[in-house]
Amino acid sequence: MSDKYFVEAIVEDQRGSIEKSSEALKKAKIFSLYNSNISALLARNYALQGNYQQAIEEYKETFRAHPNNTSAILNTGYCYLQLRKFDEAEKYFKWAINLMPNFEQAYNDLGIVYYSQQKYDQAIAQYQKAIEINKNYPEPHINLGNLYRSLKRTEQAIQEYERALRIKPNQPETRQWLSALYMERGQYEKAQEVLKPLLQNTAAPAAENYVMQGNIYQRQGQHAQALAEYEKAFRLKPQNPLICYNIGLSHYYLQNYAAAEDYFRKTLAFNPNIAEAYNMLGQLTVLKKDDTAGLELFQKAVAINPKLKDAQFNLGTLYLRLGDYDRAIKAYQDTLAADPNHTLAHYNLGAIYMEKGNNEKALFHFQQALKNPSSLIDVKTAEKFIIDLKTKTPR
Repeated sequence: MSDKYFVEAIVEDQRGSIEKSSEALKKAKIFSLYNSNISALLARNYALQGNYQQAIEEYKETFRAHPNNTSAILNTGYCYLQLRKFDEAEKYFKWAINLMPNFEQAYNDLGIVYYSQQKYDQAIAQYQKAIEINKNYPEPHINLGNLYRSLKRTEQAIQEYERALRIKPNQPETRQWLSALYMERGQYEKAQEVLKPLLQNTAAPAAENYVMQGNIYQRQGQHAQALAEYEKAFRLKPQNPLICYNIGLSHYYLQNYAAAEDYFRKTLAFNPNIAEAYNMLGQLTVLKKDDTAGLELFQKAVAINPKLKDAQFNLGTLYLRLGDYDRAIKAYQDTLAADPNHTLAHYNLGAIYMEKGNNEKALFHFQQALKNPSSLIDVKTAEKFIIDLKTKTPR
């Protein structure tokens, strides 16, 4: 009977039914309690279903027959890693390395443990050891790329992602990460080149790839092209709030304000906690000369995300227009907390403090504004203010 249910489990597994396979394996265990093959397959099924603690128990059953089964040892470590029990995971990966000193996957997985604990130097050492053992193993390059990206070491992250793709070009996530890094650096042609193979996969198009292509166009000010890409993504995922938001943003830049408002409202219908959508609706409302409604929308945006500098700045500007200097100051200070080099926030704070007679603070903020001058401020006027304030401010 045990063999009968075990064969049934394999058949169901081949059909893609993990649940039915697991049920058959449980029946097989009744007739053969300590069969390591049954336990190994059942453990794998539990892991695939995210039942990591149950998977661990089954893997440990396999050790009765094969106490040094490196595959089971490695998989047990993986399950502990998923449970964020890092000490246990480390123990099993080191056990696997002790049994097989050239086991590159064990070094790679041990690197993941250290990375998860923010022990970056130790993680790097393990990934590099895995690469040293097998130069055609892409995973440690990907993991090094992720590590360097998290540390803002962009050039090194790019190098590792490029190496991973030379080994194995068909890696969608790695291409997306690399394309995003090139886009952040303003290397838009490179970003498109890396993304291109994913966009050519018409058999299984992914909305995320169209979104990324749209983002590249948007960054370059090519809003009509961006809109076309976002609409392709929208056809695949019509209820995705971030895609709706991006479509709304493209319409806003193209001055299609009615369409922009429609998509920002759709965004919030799908997810009412997207601060950026409230901020953009606020800007559209201000364009309609409805400052009261705009104020309410900006307030909603900063309530969700106090670090959203655009919403904080817009809120401050409305308070300034209403003559509420104290609230304007608070909003501009919150803007600077998110972006200490926000030129307009410094300039407006300088103007408010000068109006309130606080010459020392006014001088400071005008000087800060001119450290990173913007075309949106009157530089010559700011320079005149600084000269005048210096004569009034005690040294």
